Amino acid sequence: MTYFSISIFWIAVTSDYPFTLAHAFSWHPGILLIGLINGIMFLIMLNKSTITFTGPFMIGLLQFVGYLILYFIHNDIFYLNAILRLFPIYITYLFINNIIGLDRIIRSLLFVFKSLSVMTIIAFILVFIGYLHHVSKFVNPDGRIAYNYILTFSNVIITVGENTLIRASSFFDEPGTFAFYIIFLIWINKLTFNNKKTEIILIIGGIITTSLAFYIIIFIYYISFYFRLKDAKYFLITALTLMSLIFYLNQMRLDNPISGLIYSLTIGRLSYVGEDNKVIQGDNRSEALILASKIFSQNPLFGLSPLKIEKNKIFIGANPMGPLAYHGIIGSVIVFLHLIYLFYLLLNPTIWKKGNMIKIKLFVSLLLLYSQRPDVMGYFSYLLVLLMISIVDKHNKKRSGQEFNGLVNKKLYGI
Repeated sequence: MTYFSISIFWIAVTSDYPFTLAHAFSWHPGILLIGLINGIMFLIMLNKSTITFTGPFMIGLLQFVGYLILYFIHNDIFYLNAILRLFPIYITYLFINNIIGLDRIIRSLLFVFKSLSVMTIIAFILVFIGYLHHVSKFVNPDGRIAYNYILTFSNVIITVGENTLIRASSFFDEPGTFAFYIIFLIWINKLTFNNKKTEIILIIGGIITTSLAFYIIIFIYYISFYFRLKDAKYFLITALTLMSLIFYLNQMRLDNPISGLIYSLTIGRLSYVGEDNKVIQGDNRSEALILASKIFSQNPLFGLSPLKIEKNKIFIGANPMGPLAYHGIIGSVIVFLHLIYLFYLLLNPTIWKKGNMIKIKLFVSLLLLYSQRPDVMGYFSYLLVLLMISIVDKHNKKRSGQEFNGLVNKKLYGI
């Protein structure tokens, strides 16, 4: 039953955004599969003698009421869809708590994302040396063309002569999305198994995406956990090596097309541009940020609503002002309520005891993560926040005053 339960969980979550399998394969039923599987989950739970309602279910109820109010304010069907999305999310969360178990679902998440990272690394290398080519192409949810390399999808392909570089996105809509979830899984690993090999594999998988946000967040993560004054000489050696590599790529980018290609996908994304719509080359959010800020200033309380913004063909992208433009201050509190509750658990002064510094580090990391990609309403993204709440809440209640040393039973899994 355990393997079956975990299998249907993955079939469900990969049937909707941020995964794009339903777009890549025309035969895929998409979100209809989520409804079917949630029905199966419900029937399995009915056969259980006792169902335990643990976790932040009150948050879902408050959001239900809040979305209903926003619907009547804006007359926007988006908020009715948001209400409908809450049902499969909380049914799945209930299924995890009562049937699968927190330990097993964490282990499964880490195993799957390690596998996805390894697959993208292999695909990146094979494409570069010319041993792997795309077998099909499809249209992503945002309208951009994506290519299916079997081991990964990619919507960014650059060919120079006989060599090709791709920004691997695994089976997500874009590389940045994959990098976003890798950061989340790195933290889940840190707070539970704290397995170094898993961490390294996930970090390499994130590096392959060439996501600028990933580089910044993982650099801060590395400094906060692993940098010590006694290791300064090793840090200096690493920094000098990287600087030498940057200098080499910068010097060779005009003479060697491959060096130029690698430079443009990595270090070149940090080069200063100073244009009206971007500050650095890798900046794809400044223009949308300015536009979203303007919309918010005109509609501060409840926003303009997603439907009106879409009808006016306004693109405000993934940036910290986007939700405020869509939903306003009050609406954003409703939309982000589960994330706000997670932040409360991390910053609650009553649980700030010795050994809880890791919670501050997690808060800073999540704040950076969601400021550049505020995705909290999706089926998978919402569930991950609920799972993180379960992990942190478990620590606060049972291990208060101690640092996270892994909350799962490592012996059970032979780790």
